[in-house]
Amino acid sequence: MSKLGAQMQLIFGYVIAFSILAGGAGIARADDVFCQQLGELAKRVMHNRQVGVDMSDMMKIANDGKATGPVLRDLVLMAYDSPQYSTDEMQAAAVQEFANKVELNCYKVQK
Repeated sequence: MSKLGAQMQLIFGYVIAFSILAGGAGIARADDVFCQQLGELAKRVMHNRQVGVDMSDMMKIANDGKATGPVLRDLVLMAYDSPQYSTDEMQAAAVQEFANKVELNCYKVQK
């Protein structure tokens, strides 16, 4: 399994844990909100990657002990495993593609 695949599995684990903690009935709506929020977080992380924020600075934020820390850490690792582009157009495409991939995998877990 690739490094990216293993990291996506960790994110799936967080999604599943969230689903279990949120309870049974009506969970689809909560999961949708969670996946949307995860996508927004993914956009911010990849944007920072694309504009040249140091990975160490991003990891400091991820390791600050907040509840999103483990998820954010995995998103940072995934984003910084992707190339950084020099044009605004390519950066925007990378941000959107990364967020879509994260959300897609999140929604797939909900099946």
